[in-house]
Amino acid sequence: MKMEESKVRPYRQHIFLCVDSCCREKGSEGIFSALSEELKVRGLSNDVMISRCGCLDQCESGPMLIIYPEGTWYHNLKKEDVRRLVDEHLIKGNILPDLVYHRVSGIGGSSCN
Repeated sequence: MKMEESKVRPYRQHIFLCVDSCCREKGSEGIFSALSEELKVRGLSNDVMISRCGCLDQCESGPMLIIYPEGTWYHNLKKEDVRRLVDEHLIKGNILPDLVYHRVSGIGGSSCN
């Protein structure tokens, strides 16, 4: 069976932001809008994909966001964190230690919680 050619653009990074009830109550939709706008303004929309996702089972620490392929989880996010997240993590490749919740072992970092 021949595999069809993918219609998904090749993104450098993919962000998943929880917008389920707990995170939504803490402002995740506003974070999604701010992040989408910041990516557009910085010309990163073709390099970084952002998707809404359901519960990541970490409600007490939300809003929660995961960046792949490196597997970095950020928590307790606020709209005010968006510009720094884009500048430091997405553009410069630096982790934001004060916002890190977890890093997946084996795909870009060691486990740290």
